[in-house]
Amino acid sequence: MKDKRLFTFKRSFEQPVWIQKITERWSLNNAKKFSTYAYAVGVFMVLWLFPFQFLTLIPMNWRLAASGFLSWSVGLAFSDFRPDGKSFPVFLWDYGKTYFIYFRKKGYWVKGVHHREGE
Repeated sequence: MKDKRLFTFKRSFEQPVWIQKITERWSLNNAKKFSTYAYAVGVFMVLWLFPFQFLTLIPMNWRLAASGFLSWSVGLAFSDFRPDGKSFPVFLWDYGKTYFIYFRKKGYWVKGVHHREGE
């Protein structure tokens, strides 16, 4: 009983999902993480909706190619990026909560204690 490992949901959800076989007839040469595709699609939508729509001097095909290349590059980089041992969206959420709770107050930090200005 002691040598039996316990199943934990946290460790199972932290394991990456690899995608290689798309259909019975079509598969990718190398397996990629699902998070790579998710980050790439998210960044592509943000790039396509906001900055590239306002750059009308650049032709449509160049905007599409640039946003595709940038989104795939960012997707590859963020799929392996684990600050503080957390996934990137969880890290951003925790940092945002910490910022709005602690860092918006005027003052300074000394040895983990926040001192307000004027005290």
